[in-house]
Amino acid sequence: MKSWRMWLIVLAAALASAGAGFWFGVRAGANVGLMIDSAPRAAISLHHLQAIAAGRTTNTVVGLESDIDTALLWNHTLEENLLYPFLEPVWGFPVEADRQYLTRLADYRKDHVSPLRPDALDMSEPRSEKDREFHTWLMEGARENQKVISQMVERYATKAPNSQ
Repeated sequence: MKSWRMWLIVLAAALASAGAGFWFGVRAGANVGLMIDSAPRAAISLHHLQAIAAGRTTNTVVGLESDIDTALLWNHTLEENLLYPFLEPVWGFPVEADRQYLTRLADYRKDHVSPLRPDALDMSEPRSEKDREFHTWLMEGARENQKVISQMVERYATKAPNSQ
């Protein structure tokens, strides 16, 4: 067999192996990530349930509001990923079905301001240089998050009938 044919066969086998590994890796990795994340998320839920039972709901409300902001932020990042168009047809992740959830979240956020918005996080004047640096970092992140959340609300919130 000529050497170029041998190299072609090796290259084809390598590409097929890499493709199969990538396909199975992404699919399995996503599921494993959800499984690994379930215990810490449930521990947070347990903390919230105990706080509710004790009549303390402020931190629970902020935690749940944070979940809404996080979902909007992460879905924005996900939509900008090059693999996004392939998530449903190739790996079977329910991207189109999840849009109904994004609409519900965007509608809620449109009607209820986030407790994590920049003006709500503005604290008293930082005392040390380290506190000032942290405050600057926190506020920059909050402003950037607010922009992204606003974009997601604009994209997914239910439009008024006469605004289309």
